[in-house]
Amino acid sequence: MIISFAGIWNASMEVEITRPLEKREYIYASEVGGSLLTRYMRMSAIPPTNPPNPRSRRKFTAGSTLEWIVGLVLRRAGLLVSEQKRTEDAITGMLPVHGKVDFVFGGVPRMDESLSEIEKLGFPPQMQVATEKIIEHFKKELGEKEIDRKILEVKSLSSMMMAMVQRNRKPLYHHESQAWHYSKCLKMPAEIAYIDRECLLIEEFDITPSADEFYRKDIAEMSGCFFAKQQPPLDKEVLFDSDAQRFTKNFLVEYSPYLTMFYGYKTPEEYRLAWDKRVSSWNRVFKRCVNGDKMTANNIAAISDAKDVFGNWDDLVDVAKASGVQINGEDEE
Repeated sequence: MIISFAGIWNASMEVEITRPLEKREYIYASEVGGSLLTRYMRMSAIPPTNPPNPRSRRKFTAGSTLEWIVGLVLRRAGLLVSEQKRTEDAITGMLPVHGKVDFVFGGVPRMDESLSEIEKLGFPPQMQVATEKIIEHFKKELGEKEIDRKILEVKSLSSMMMAMVQRNRKPLYHHESQAWHYSKCLKMPAEIAYIDRECLLIEEFDITPSADEFYRKDIAEMSGCFFAKQQPPLDKEVLFDSDAQRFTKNFLVEYSPYLTMFYGYKTPEEYRLAWDKRVSSWNRVFKRCVNGDKMTANNIAAISDAKDVFGNWDDLVDVAKASGVQINGEDEE
């Protein structure tokens, strides 16, 4: 009998684990900083028109696998204090926020025991060596010292998103808000560890109280819409990234579970097809405007198109010129 391992693997990765839709009067910590409209619909138990597709489910499984490996290393090193610890934060007059912490780690590492435990796991050679090096580093730097307890939130990213995080040198705002929620609830420091799904590179960021302003503002906005029973406005289909000084598609729209219901696109691919070339054209011309290059007829047409969406094009150009930020973009052929 001949079987297809690829077929079995792909089918198993695409199994959807769903929870029944239920109306709720609280926000998930992972939703803070996300689309107000999507949250409102989910909290109202409105069925999505665009549930996760098979590729999205495989990406979720890949992220869960990397998170599991991190937990396994912490556990074998004797540093795992707890995982999936439930939290709740309630700001007066606002919706409560519920969440589950990935990991809390700390304590005195069990170095020698850890090396023995790791060998029994049967890791691939490269990961075996890497794990041993991690433990040896702990042993050299810490000895028998105790590590203060800390929250660790693990997020996996595509290489493209990792490059953006590295360029901006800060965590994504919705991840920062989620980790800050945990830090507030458990009254201990928190960090986010980003893992590149393609090369396993890790970048980490400590979470500071500066995240509290955005956290409170977001919860206040969501609470206002929910208590007034007023559906939030649509998310903008294209955004301007002031850090990178470039136009970007809005992933909150692209991967919205209500993409068809509110924006009319049947799939994320259809959304990308509608915007990819236009946004790329705007970015090329925006770079030329900031550099003071001579405008062609095509450039002028692209500016006119962008102004229909972003009426403040000229202001954005002026700010970019004054900032001196190096703008990344493709040169026009």
